[in-house]
Amino acid sequence: MEGPMEILENLGKKRDALLSRGVALAADTRDRGVAALDVVRSGALDWHATLEARRAELDADGSRWQRLSDLQLLVLDRFDRVLLAFGERVRAEIQRLSRLELSADAPPVKAKVAKPAAAKTAAARTATATKATAKTATGTKAPRKAKAGKTDAKSASKKTPTAKKRAAKKPNGKSLLMPIAGYDSLTAKEVLAELDGLTRSQCETVRDHEALNKKRKTVLKALETRLHS
Repeated sequence: MEGPMEILENLGKKRDALLSRGVALAADTRDRGVAALDVVRSGALDWHATLEARRAELDADGSRWQRLSDLQLLVLDRFDRVLLAFGERVRAEIQRLSRLELSADAPPVKAKVAKPAAAKTAAARTATATKATAKTATGTKAPRKAKAGKTDAKSASKKTPTAKKRAAKKPNGKSLLMPIAGYDSLTAKEVLAELDGLTRSQCETVRDHEALNKKRKTVLKALETRLHS
């Protein structure tokens, strides 16, 4: 059996061993804690540095996007101004074309108003020419009839209806000079087809003859259009 001294000595050794182990464990724990704190601190510093760098990037990007936004607003403003100016020019051009159309439509109206007066003037000229021709014919034939006998009077009376028929068929001296052959036998459509090749004076002749004889509105209107064009 061990004595009390040996027991105490063994207890002292065990105590020392436990103490040394506790001290070593505490030192190791402390070292590990310090290392962990260093890691956390360095990580926090790195994270803070990263945040600062990212914030700087965001500030730079924000200013760049702000400049781009300002440029977009400037472009849109100029585009709106261009559209406004273009709209004003379009409205001015429409007004100008409207005035031109109104001025272009005015002459045909005046021509239609003057048409009856022109027809009356042509009819008056034709009637005057017909009367003058009749008077001339009467004045030249009267002496011959006075010198002739009863036989000549009878023959003259027989020939009178023929002369009247000819006068009825050709009341105007201009009909002998019609620029369109067989005019009186042509339809209105055929006459309109022949008007393109006529001169102004020929159109006037045809118009006077038509106004005194056929009086076809389509033909007269086409002739007036040709004369006033």
